Amino acid sequence: MSHPSRSRIRTVAVGVGIAVVCLCLVGASTVTAQQINVDANNLAGNGTADDPYQITNASELQAMEDDLDAHYELTTDIDASDTAQWNGGSGFDPVGDGDGDFNGHLDGNGFQITQLTIDRSNSNEEVGLFGEVDSATIESVYLDSVTIAGNRSVGALAGYLEQDTTVRHASANGSVSGEINTGGLIGSIEDSSVEVTSTRGSVTGESDVGGLAGQNVGGVITQSFSQATVNATGKEQNGRIVARAGGLTAGNFNTGIINQSYATGDVSGGKVGGLAGENYNGSQVVNTYAAGRVDGRFNGPTGGVIGDDLRTCPFQSGCESYQATSVSDSYWDVETASQSSSSGSATGLTTAQMTGEAAQANMDGLDFETTWTTTESYPTLRDLSNRPTQEAQSVASVSAPPDDSYSPSSAFTIGTAHNATGTIDSNDVAIRLINATADNGTVIALNDAVPIAGQVNTTIPAGSLSGDITIAVQLYNLSSQQVVASDTVNLTAEPEPSVTFDDQTIPNGSSTVSVDSATLSNGGFVAIRSTPVVPDNGTAADSVVGVSEYLESGTSENIRVTLNEPVTKNQTLVATPHFDTNGDETYDFVTSDREADGPYTVNGSPVSDTASITVEPASIDPTERALQRFDDDGDGDGTIDRDEAVGAIVAYNTGSTIGGEEVTRTQVVQAIVAYNTGEPIEA
Repeated sequence: MSHPSRSRIRTVAVGVGIAVVCLCLVGASTVTAQQINVDANNLAGNGTADDPYQITNASELQAMEDDLDAHYELTTDIDASDTAQWNGGSGFDPVGDGDGDFNGHLDGNGFQITQLTIDRSNSNEEVGLFGEVDSATIESVYLDSVTIAGNRSVGALAGYLEQDTTVRHASANGSVSGEINTGGLIGSIEDSSVEVTSTRGSVTGESDVGGLAGQNVGGVITQSFSQATVNATGKEQNGRIVARAGGLTAGNFNTGIINQSYATGDVSGGKVGGLAGENYNGSQVVNTYAAGRVDGRFNGPTGGVIGDDLRTCPFQSGCESYQATSVSDSYWDVETASQSSSSGSATGLTTAQMTGEAAQANMDGLDFETTWTTTESYPTLRDLSNRPTQEAQSVASVSAPPDDSYSPSSAFTIGTAHNATGTIDSNDVAIRLINATADNGTVIALNDAVPIAGQVNTTIPAGSLSGDITIAVQLYNLSSQQVVASDTVNLTAEPEPSVTFDDQTIPNGSSTVSVDSATLSNGGFVAIRSTPVVPDNGTAADSVVGVSEYLESGTSENIRVTLNEPVTKNQTLVATPHFDTNGDETYDFVTSDREADGPYTVNGSPVSDTASITVEPASIDPTERALQRFDDDGDGDGTIDRDEAVGAIVAYNTGSTIGGEEVTRTQVVQAIVAYNTGEPIEA
């Protein structure tokens, strides 16, 4: 296990990979410029706090590298699309690096920088609009449709925040790729503050990949959220795969704090959590929630909020200064996450419990008076709606999430970003979802609880979709009933979970039954239960009598399941497919008291099939037949008492039968001898 120390933050994250964050907003009044070598001294203003340098185009943005201690401000939206051709295709040169950190101040005044391109995949320097930042302030700047590629500590806004830096009121939408410590907004945070920030889209890398930040070491992340999809592909280290990933940050290390924040994007990796992959050494997570799917791989710990909350020191020595971690007033959606547990003290709730007005009652650890507010979907942060913005725009926009997969039997939430400022009255803004497959045109969902600009979630009810489908995401004017902007997302239908368990005849005393087939979209097991499924007021776990080996994702056939006890009588058994929620390929539903590896469900009910198990009659030798006929008290010891001997004599004299057969003279003699001697009867 590798953990960061503050003296080596840029080398702590293991793994080399690519991370991507995709997000979009469209601004107006933009300025396009070819690359021109501009010196900071030639900018309007004098670079002081009272009279900052004024930036109006991409070349002037690049000029910040000439005076790393100065104050700067944006005075308009900046179209940076030409940076794709700069420096032989390497694009914009990150401001601040190992030879000189950015120590100044940038105030974006709520303006956007669009289509910024940086390609430094083969560089070991930190990469972003800013590369390395120390004791600086960056605020009120929004990045849109960026394409950023780097190696280590890569983020759209900044690669590495060092000591006493503040980032506030910032967002990133676009494409970000890196190898180590890659985040949608910031690659690595150390002893710095990040507040009122957001990202959305998709992030992919080998390890230490987060929707907002790759890792947070001793810093504070507050009033922030990510809707980005996060994927850590893994890096082999010391014979095992390491792939930390989190919806907000991969790792919260060394007294780091995450407060009043949330993540709703899907996240996958080895050590993976809906909010943070790991919480380590005095770090705190408080007043948070996660609502994206959490997919654990490589047998790493997985959780709805935290993948691995290391409350105690994980090492055998050197733990003198280790501080306990804490997770409090934090929640996750057990349905969307497909996770029944979370490391640390977090609370799992259903989608219905976390959305709409119900959220305020069920997520009572969150402050809905001053910090949070309910919506038709999940709660949002009040302060984010008050962030500085530029003057009213006249161009409407809407951005759909990346292509995804879905389960037709489950509700599916689509997160979108939009801007209707200046084009739709605030009371008439809506997001409408249309089935655009083969020009179908059916309205799937309409969300009319939408702000004039921002990011919202729209939920499609379970059973509304089937098969692979294209969804048109529309920014819709309720009053005029006009579509003012549109984008699309392609959804691939996941195979519905199923199991087929046919009636069968097995040998007496057999411990094996056969399940014909099972379809498990995320892999798992088939458990065999006795009937009734909940015997004697017990639980579903009490009735499990056998379980299959681990099954890979997809459809498995002819599954042999070994039962806990041999079958000696006819009975009915139930087969139910189960998840492997913690990714350890071991069935833990019973041992975890139903906290892990819960059943696959369709429309809220477990998937199952029932089979009648018939036991073949056992062959009985002559001695056993004689015992059964004459030893009729059922004690099975083979001895004959007086009544049993008399019964044999009477049956012989009257010609009646015992056990369906006539009694012979020889058999009567055997019974009398057995009675007189007290010895077991002989055949």
